[in-house]
Amino acid sequence: MSQQNSAKALRSLDKDQLQKELEIAKKELARFRVSKVAGTGTLGVHDILTARKNIARINTVITQNIRASTRKAFLGKRMPHDLRAKKTRAIRRALPAHLKEKKTLRAQKKAAHFGQRLYALKA
Repeated sequence: MSQQNSAKALRSLDKDQLQKELEIAKKELARFRVSKVAGTGTLGVHDILTARKNIARINTVITQNIRASTRKAFLGKRMPHDLRAKKTRAIRRALPAHLKEKKTLRAQKKAAHFGQRLYALKA
């Protein structure tokens, strides 16, 4: 029977150990599929599902590690598009914070000469 690997435990492993885990998980999945076709053993669909999820989990951790190390390599340089923060399309296209507060020369003059009016009564 296959046992679930936790992503937290997998993150502590290095690259070679992750590759070995992946190989073991793939062999286990192949064995489950063969026994399903042969009709031997008390194998459920759940075991195949767990094995597939384990493989996906290991692949995810490997990919995350690769992306993290690549991000470190590009630190301070122009980041490739697939490594940039996704956020939302609107946020990516919005003005940066230092430009949001900036005013044009005309707007600066208008604000200086015609300040906000004060009223005695509140509406």
